[in-house]
Amino acid sequence: LPWVGERVSKSAGAPKAGHGDTGRYFGGAGTGHWLRRRSSRRGPFGGTRPGDSEAAAGPHSLGVAETLNLLGSMYYQGGDAIQAEAHFLKARNIVEDLYGPDHFLAAQVDGGLATLYKERAEFTKARGLHEHVILVYVALLGPEHPRLIAQYNNLGLCLKELGDLKGARAALETALRISEKTNGPEASSTASVLGNLGIALKESGDFDSARTTYERARAIQEKRLGPDHALVGAILFSLGSLLADMGDAANGKQRMERALAITDKALGPGSVRGVQIMDQLGQLLANQKDFKGARAIFERAWNESLRVYGENNSHTAAALASLAGLYAATKDFSGARERYRQALRVQEHELGPQHYYTLETVFALARTEQEAGLYAAALALFERVSAEWRKQFGELYPSLADSIGHSAECLYRLGRRDEALKAALESAIIRRTNIEIATHASGEREALLYAAKERTGLDLATTGVDGRAAPGVCKRCLGRGDSRTSVGAG
Repeated sequence: LPWVGERVSKSAGAPKAGHGDTGRYFGGAGTGHWLRRRSSRRGPFGGTRPGDSEAAAGPHSLGVAETLNLLGSMYYQGGDAIQAEAHFLKARNIVEDLYGPDHFLAAQVDGGLATLYKERAEFTKARGLHEHVILVYVALLGPEHPRLIAQYNNLGLCLKELGDLKGARAALETALRISEKTNGPEASSTASVLGNLGIALKESGDFDSARTTYERARAIQEKRLGPDHALVGAILFSLGSLLADMGDAANGKQRMERALAITDKALGPGSVRGVQIMDQLGQLLANQKDFKGARAIFERAWNESLRVYGENNSHTAAALASLAGLYAATKDFSGARERYRQALRVQEHELGPQHYYTLETVFALARTEQEAGLYAAALALFERVSAEWRKQFGELYPSLADSIGHSAECLYRLGRRDEALKAALESAIIRRTNIEIATHASGEREALLYAAKERTGLDLATTGVDGRAAPGVCKRCLGRGDSRTSVGAG
């Protein structure tokens, strides 16, 4: 990953502020490995002086930790996450033994680990590490040092994935403020944070603010890098997806097609970002009932991934799962099931059965079985997803409401009506709590947009299991007033 801040020379008194190109997702595993500050023994920045025998040499020295950290960064950039993690952890253990967890190099290593975990979708781990790095950097460097930009940025991305949109916006806005003050309002880091803030604003339902943010980021990058740079393509992709969600499918499609052309030219066919763009473009076409066009783009994404990464790769599996979704949308449930299962075999082997992306594919397969009327099979899959989401993200994870709500419908179809009502109420409680959080964080409009996205569980909870209203139970579980009014207001 690109550097945030300048490499620090051996004679430096403290890390220097830098203005390097940080890319869309910046910071992480490679920041400032050459720090060797001459300081007091066990000082916050560590380092050695002649006579400091405890850390001057040997297999358990600060120099060894620095080398391990550098190797971890190199392995990470080379795509070997297992070796990267092993080297980062060894480096952190050495520094913590010598100087404690709040040493500057320990924070740098934690930053690398956090980025690795974020890219592996282990967002809870990444969040804790980013928060620790921020505390150390603020204490040692001050609250507005440029190194904090990457940490607040990546923390915001983790919080977004964990469903904490209020926290995500706050972290990203802090990163933006620091970047504008230290690097300037038209710096690359400012544009990068703006792009990520746009994502959080979009997912909060604040589409107008998200569009303004994306447009500003694009203007900065086009001025700095030209209209055909990969980072401009990334912003056009996000903007096109937003416009499609706002109902402007024509302009959304135009920008996504332009983003794909830029990305293919800059990164080559089959790149991860190119496949992501094709995935969104295919979904846009499918939503417009252009299934022929959608199938062509999904098959292209899968074939390019197959050629670049091979059959047994998680990127290829993700492209295949998107193609499976099109089969499900056209009611070819057998074709969808076959492709989802093929994708799952790869994801479970390469990523693990509990991985975030694996579980997304399990959820999609469950929806396919549900649509096909195979409610027992669907229920088993929904319960697997719910158990893992609850374990990894907590009781109020927004997507948990969806998986439990669909479980409720399956239970109802299987004649297990008491269990169906219980599950439906649990889904409704999670959703209502998130609506209240969204109202507090983003305003009533955004909360209503969230509420309108998915009603599974809510309708069953308010009508009971036999078509009659269940106001007594719903008043206790859903809260204020008449149960129908309460849910309707959400």
